[in-house]
Amino acid sequence: MNTIPIYIVNLDRSPERLTYIQRQFSKRNLEFDRMPAIDGAKLPKSELDSYKNESKNSLSHYAALSNGEIGCSLSQKQSWSIAAKSRHRATVVLEDDVQISDKFSSVIQSLYENMDENIIIDLKGKKGFFELERIHLPNDISLVHYSTPPLGTQGAIFGKQAASHLFNNVKGFKAPIDNLMQQIYQHKVEIWSLEEGCISHETEASGGASIARSRNMFKKILNEISRPFWRSYVKLRNLVHHKF
Repeated sequence: MNTIPIYIVNLDRSPERLTYIQRQFSKRNLEFDRMPAIDGAKLPKSELDSYKNESKNSLSHYAALSNGEIGCSLSQKQSWSIAAKSRHRATVVLEDDVQISDKFSSVIQSLYENMDENIIIDLKGKKGFFELERIHLPNDISLVHYSTPPLGTQGAIFGKQAASHLFNNVKGFKAPIDNLMQQIYQHKVEIWSLEEGCISHETEASGGASIARSRNMFKKILNEISRPFWRSYVKLRNLVHHKF
């Protein structure tokens, strides 16, 4: 298991979340490397404004990104670069507010041994949209290929080539990073999902959310109205991409 690189994305200002994930790994005699997350709130104002204007003026999203969302995007892209440059064929990247299951070690080991370097495997076990294919691996592990993968960046195993391609093709800040990852028709990297996840999102148990959301009620209402239309568009484009 120690041959598989595992990175935990963690903000310097969130030591309690690092302690939370360290306890879980220590209990299972597992090791990880900490990847310092990029704190959007500490970026220069001119840089933040540039990113926000890009998302605010984009038809692919319904609001300007928050400082936290910008930091999350930059941190995820940093993790893709690490995975792409690794000497290993795959790298696990987890956020610091996940709960790992008792089967985590065996599942990751099996995925790594059977890993296709050209794909990404989401570890949450959540369903995406429109199942295209499924395969069965040893130890009763099933992988599902959805036309549109589930949202979220809580944890995944990145094939080396997939990480490189994602890093080179997902550009800009037109939407939150998990939304951009859903746009398979744009970046052409296939994302598979575990049928039964080996991690879960535990925001409260880990100390609360680290990404502040907008409190502007008008923007919240606009988001709720716009979100279904955009998500439907992405799903349709992905279906067309996979069919043709």
